Amino acid sequence: MSDTSRIFASLASLALLVGCGIENRHIPSEPVFTRTADLNDRDAFAWSEPVWLGPVVNSSARDWKPSLSPHGLSLYFHSNRVEAGGLGGFDIWVSRRAGPNCPWEAPVDLGPPVNTPLDDGDVNFSPDGHVLFFSGTGHGGAGAGDIFMARRAHTNHDFEWGEPVNLGPDVNTALHESNPEYVAAEDGGTLYFDRSVEGIPSTNDIYRVSLTKDGQTRGPAVLVSELSAPGIADASAAVRADGRELIFWSGGAVGSRPGGVGLADLWVSTRQSVNDPWSEPRDVGTPVNSEFAELSATLSQDGRTLFFTAAAGRGGLGLQDLWMSTRGPIGDDNDQDVDEGGGDHQTRCR
Repeated sequence: MSDTSRIFASLASLALLVGCGIENRHIPSEPVFTRTADLNDRDAFAWSEPVWLGPVVNSSARDWKPSLSPHGLSLYFHSNRVEAGGLGGFDIWVSRRAGPNCPWEAPVDLGPPVNTPLDDGDVNFSPDGHVLFFSGTGHGGAGAGDIFMARRAHTNHDFEWGEPVNLGPDVNTALHESNPEYVAAEDGGTLYFDRSVEGIPSTNDIYRVSLTKDGQTRGPAVLVSELSAPGIADASAAVRADGRELIFWSGGAVGSRPGGVGLADLWVSTRQSVNDPWSEPRDVGTPVNSEFAELSATLSQDGRTLFFTAAAGRGGLGLQDLWMSTRGPIGDDNDQDVDEGGGDHQTRCR
């Protein structure tokens, strides 16, 4: 497993945010954009040939886990491009665009209080865009990496996140926790994440924990056994908004699942309802996967766009670059004029 998988985290109790004056305190317990949440057969569409996100977004450094904001106008990822103005280690960066068909602008370091001189990354959003989940090592915490969350009042304000809060001992341990993924459609709110395996280097398993609307855990996290193969790195679950499809990466130097395409691949699992177990994972296959390594995927709010990380052998500028693939009919589900306090996100680039 790549050493970049072990870089992030921490969170302790959302109760610390009470009285801080930040709006929208509750995490949504169901998908916000209901018109894009009913995706029963979305996984039946084939993924397109992947497209490199280009030299404006990518760099000669390691660029990891692109995550699209719910309104589709901000792309977050983490990178160790310190020479471009980062704080140190891996930082979270954000690239913005004026409209859903506009080009991405040059990325900007998200800065404090989210970023620190150590490692921060693995971004995921609540469906309404007011809560940011991430992992890091620069905010203290229980172990080698913890999972945190931060809040903001307005979803257009990418640089006004509040002080991060550690998710506490039901999630974070002395091991390494990373790659949070919040699923509003499951159990009133569920957080998936990775945890390193004690005594087996470079190996992760996938866990989940139920969260209240206030972000409090409802008991300790449990292993998702159907997605976690013994002795193999399984990481970075990306869950569709309806909770019925999950894409994660598996493999690496420690071993790979049978039936894979390359060193590490993206795998997919589905289920009939959020109350069912996940199906036996199957390799996403070509053209998304290659003989090289595909890692750290995320899905857009409508489930039609897959963002992921690919190793240098696939092409690009750095050791890892950001790519995307699409599926299904082209629509306007993400063409939303979102302006909650000043951001000019109403331009269309057709």
